[in-house]
Amino acid sequence: MSETAFGFDGRFDDDEVTRILARAAALDATESALSATAPVAPGRLPSDAGPAGGLSLRDLEAIGGEAGFAASTMRRAALDVLLERVAPLTEASTPSGLVMRRRLPLDRQPDEEAWARMVALLRDATGQVGTSTSDGLLRSWECTGLDAQLAPDPNGAGWLLTLEAAVADQSPAIGGFLVVAGLGSSAALGLIVGPRAMLLGALIAGVGAAIALLGRAWRQRWLGEQRLRLSSVASALLARGDVLAMQPER
Repeated sequence: MSETAFGFDGRFDDDEVTRILARAAALDATESALSATAPVAPGRLPSDAGPAGGLSLRDLEAIGGEAGFAASTMRRAALDVLLERVAPLTEASTPSGLVMRRRLPLDRQPDEEAWARMVALLRDATGQVGTSTSDGLLRSWECTGLDAQLAPDPNGAGWLLTLEAAVADQSPAIGGFLVVAGLGSSAALGLIVGPRAMLLGALIAGVGAAIALLGRAWRQRWLGEQRLRLSSVASALLARGDVLAMQPER
C-alpha cells in the first residue's frame, strides 16, 4: 500500500460513491466538462488501501465500466469528491473582495525534499515559476493570483498546505457610489436649477447602476474561474499524494 500525504484511506462511503457516479456522468457529458479538473494519471490514488467497508478506486472503476464510463473518468470523478472530503473550499469576504482557500492536511512536517516536490507540482499545475520563500518553519510559494503556505496546523498535531486565491471586487462599489451621487445631484439640481437639470443627475445614476450590474456579472464569472483554478491546483497536488508521501511504500 502507498500512504498518501493527505491521509486518504483508500475507501469511499455510500454517499461519496453516489456523488462520484453523478460527477462521472457530468464529466462524460461534454468535452468542456472533461477539462474542468487536472488530469489524473493511472494509479495515483490508492486502489486497495484502507479499512474494510466502502469501495476502493478499483471497485469504482469496475462499477463505472459497467455503466459505460472510462476508468480515467472515474478517477477524475473520485478525485473531485475526495478533494471535497480532504480540503473543502472555504470563502471569506474582505473589504477588498473575496479570499478563497483549500487546506490540504499533512500528517507530519515535510522535509526540504518534500517541499521542493510540492513547489515543482505547483509550478507544473499553474504554469508559472513563482517565488518560494521560507521563514523558520514556515514556507510559502506565490505566483500571480495564487499563494501556497505550509505551516503547522493550529488545531492539530499535523501540518497544512493552504492554497489561497484573493479576488478583488471594486466595480459594484464604484457603481453604487455613482448611483448615490447621481440621485443626490439630481435632487440638488432640481431644487437649484429646475426639473430639466435633474436629467443630468438621473443619467449619472443610470450609468452607476449599469456599472454595478456589469460589475456583479463580471464578478460572478471571475469568481467561478478562480474557484475552478484553485480546485484544479489542489486536485493536481492531491492526485500526486504518492509523490508527496512522508512514508516510503510498504
